[in-house]
Amino acid sequence: MGRRPGRELELELELESNKVNRTTSLNLEAVAMCQKASLSVVVLSLCFLAEARAGIPQPSVILYGGITIEEVPVTAEDDVTVVAHVDGVVDPIGSYTMGDDPAAGDLYVLQVRVESLADGGIKTGAEIGDTVWIHVQYDTSDRRAAEVVITDRGMLIPLDLEVSACPPSSQPAPERLDLEFAPVSQKIRYLSFTAGDTGQSQAVRMTFTNMPSPYDTWNGVQLWVQEPQEYCENAGVAQDDPCPDAVGGLPSTGFWGADLGCDPYFTDWTLYDTVHVWNEGIVPDATYDIQVVDETCSLAAEEDYSPALPMTQSAWSDLISNCTTTPCGPPDGSTGIVDVTAVLDKWKNLPGNVQKVRADIEGSPAGDHRVPDQAINITDVTYCLGAFLGDTYPAPGFPAPSDPPLCGP
Repeated sequence: MGRRPGRELELELELESNKVNRTTSLNLEAVAMCQKASLSVVVLSLCFLAEARAGIPQPSVILYGGITIEEVPVTAEDDVTVVAHVDGVVDPIGSYTMGDDPAAGDLYVLQVRVESLADGGIKTGAEIGDTVWIHVQYDTSDRRAAEVVITDRGMLIPLDLEVSACPPSSQPAPERLDLEFAPVSQKIRYLSFTAGDTGQSQAVRMTFTNMPSPYDTWNGVQLWVQEPQEYCENAGVAQDDPCPDAVGGLPSTGFWGADLGCDPYFTDWTLYDTVHVWNEGIVPDATYDIQVVDETCSLAAEEDYSPALPMTQSAWSDLISNCTTTPCGPPDGSTGIVDVTAVLDKWKNLPGNVQKVRADIEGSPAGDHRVPDQAINITDVTYCLGAFLGDTYPAPGFPAPSDPPLCGP
């Protein structure tokens, strides 16, 4: 391994830390001189601007130790890089590639940038109290290996990093109706599935694979299912605690619903029952891929994801085939008076009606029609009637589609 005695390395790192501290002191002195010097108003303003925008540098925190990847020790000859990230800063706030410092041997030595940020300043480093995420990059993988809370400036922290093998994630499963042949519960504005492996912290990613016009600009977009919340089945109430009973003796049992966002939400998804996902971009006749990835795996490595579950939405306002069964039958490929009646019955909370997530096809009259609102309004009924009369999606009165979401740097 060629590792040097711990105390010898610590002394070297302490010297390096002292160098950083001296540099920081010089930087602070330079700022002070800039403030006190008899400069023109313009130059003095530039000094204050630079200080406010970049923050005041503080003595760096230095992390060091060995790395093992899938139980194999990493050496100075390996193409492995350790980087530090903090929330609010796009670029790494520290980076070390194995072998950068020959004196470190088979150890990494990561200098983490620390700063004191003035109000309105642009964050470029960690502040006291921040959690710093340590990632190990190798091959095509970028794996989170540790987290460190910055409790003081100029700390010297020994920290060995262990990267285990990426555990496999199971393919999600679609919600199925409790009917003969268990057909998939196809919907118009929601995607419904179960996901996850017991005891694993995972995230669920949705890829927009085949979008109809005018949402075809969303093709290729990837978003993450956010934290599920519980919603009421009663047609007129989105959320309440407890949920009110539905009219006609129906149970008030709620359902798990979630929106989509740019950041992954990691949890044990088996703790939830079926999750129903909505978003402006979940539209009729569109196709999506749903995949799961473990928190210890690389989000950038496609091979770390589960097999995709492809799901296609039903046509605009095509809710059911009939309601002679319980639950109502799956969509039948056309919008008829039976679909309009199903939404109307749900709005009235009548016995034997459809799930709310099958009847909720738009937002509230006072809100954004493009985004389902987890309630059944008279506008759900009138838009379904409009589809029966020939309206296509987006229906008259809907705002123009939003631009595709831009996530990441």
